Amino acid sequence: MTFIACKKAEEPGIFTPSRVFTPATITATGGETSASITWKASNFSNGRNVTYTVEISTTADFSTPVLFTKVVADSTKLIVTDNDLAIKTPFYARVKGNATAQSAESAGWAYTKDPFTITGEQLFLPVDPATVLATTAILSWRHSDGLTKITVRPTAGGTTLEFPLTPADITAGKKEVTGLTAVTAYTAELFKGTANKGSISFTTNPQRPTGPNVTVVASGTDLKALLETSVPGAVFILQQNGVYDISAEAVLPNNAAFTIWGDIGPNRPVLVANTIKLPTNTGVIRFENLDITGYPSNDPLQAKRAYIFNQSTATETAEISFENCIIRNLANTPVRLQGATVMNIGKIAVNNCIVYDISATQTYAFINTNATVARINNIIITNSTFYNVRVGLVLHNQLPGVSLNVSNCTINDISDDTRALIDYNAQSAGTFIFLNNIVGKVKSTANTARGIRIGGVSVTVSSDNYITSDYTVSTNPIGGVSTYSGTSTALFENPSGGVFRFKDANFAGRSTAGDPRWR
Repeated sequence: MTFIACKKAEEPGIFTPSRVFTPATITATGGETSASITWKASNFSNGRNVTYTVEISTTADFSTPVLFTKVVADSTKLIVTDNDLAIKTPFYARVKGNATAQSAESAGWAYTKDPFTITGEQLFLPVDPATVLATTAILSWRHSDGLTKITVRPTAGGTTLEFPLTPADITAGKKEVTGLTAVTAYTAELFKGTANKGSISFTTNPQRPTGPNVTVVASGTDLKALLETSVPGAVFILQQNGVYDISAEAVLPNNAAFTIWGDIGPNRPVLVANTIKLPTNTGVIRFENLDITGYPSNDPLQAKRAYIFNQSTATETAEISFENCIIRNLANTPVRLQGATVMNIGKIAVNNCIVYDISATQTYAFINTNATVARINNIIITNSTFYNVRVGLVLHNQLPGVSLNVSNCTINDISDDTRALIDYNAQSAGTFIFLNNIVGKVKSTANTARGIRIGGVSVTVSSDNYITSDYTVSTNPIGGVSTYSGTSTALFENPSGGVFRFKDANFAGRSTAGDPRWR
């Protein structure tokens, strides 16, 4: 018998490398108060008590000094906090395997591809526009113990104001900041000692108008006579808590140009709409800081009024604008041009408005002209929220326009069967801008709603616009938009109730898209 001596082969899993392998990947994700850094364990490290060194720098190549170093044992994860690193600063991380009793340290480092940031806590709540006046604002926050002060500084630069927080302020969760300048953008920061616990921006409102053409109108006044006898440049100030009616159609004098201004505050005045007839020549007509309703006496049990403007006679009008208004409960629509006489409106502008319950039983878009000789040259709709609007934003299907701009708007529950969000049919809108909008569910239950039709074809827009999964159209789909995978109720807190704060914290457009008041 012959015996052959053999060396036993190494069993799988007990291979001992001369050097610890470099971890394959490393990723870092930042949050409000901390960041999580994770990596894949080095190959062949199981059971060998390998430790890792993590370093953090402000540059991807670590050419600047390392700001933080930590040795991690028995884990492939490290949590760093705002006590370790400055907030609002981009950082990079790298990791290497350390030497063991059997193996030298890894030959190289694994680096994060993208920077990470600890954003800092955001305890501030969104600023209520009704509490921002010309020289004061009320700022509120989520409850947190130990808060000490708020600082407020002009965003463009200037003197920083400091407001210590009293126990009463902390209990109330809000603070009035004073000494501000009208029509100025500010950045406020909230502190707990030296730690920043939130920042928010807001812009103060204009001062109340003054001058010989300014009339302060008593609550309950019928505005019809005031409008019909107005002089060019007139300003009518409606007061907080007041309800003001236009009792019947108001026929404006020639060359009319006026502003209906609502005093700014938490209880904006209510203007009860009725049809305003434009004269042959009209200047600029402005509505500012108003709650405009179609309910007579602001009573929802009464039948809705139909229009604000329903023009069928010739007019050359410079501009109609709605600024910081609520527009609601109109049976038909705020602006309609109809008939066979020449009508030209230079501009209609809607900014910082909330619009809902429009044309529930009729077929008119929010801005509507299907008259063969009626034109609105420029339409600008910005920083506004629209919901429960039966037809669409714009119908302008007989003559071309000069420009159409719809930007930074939140739109939901719009476009019933066969109705389009925007419809110029075969006409050109001129310069068309559609940016940073979110469009939620359609009203159509028959799946026959339209998207955007301009020049007879569908329209492609930029990817900074979003639609939800329940914005479904059968024709003229909006090309180029980014699609959110969930429904409008998954994205927004309470869309049917008009609350469009984001429910989904992972929504890609949460800081860039939709009406800025909800971001």
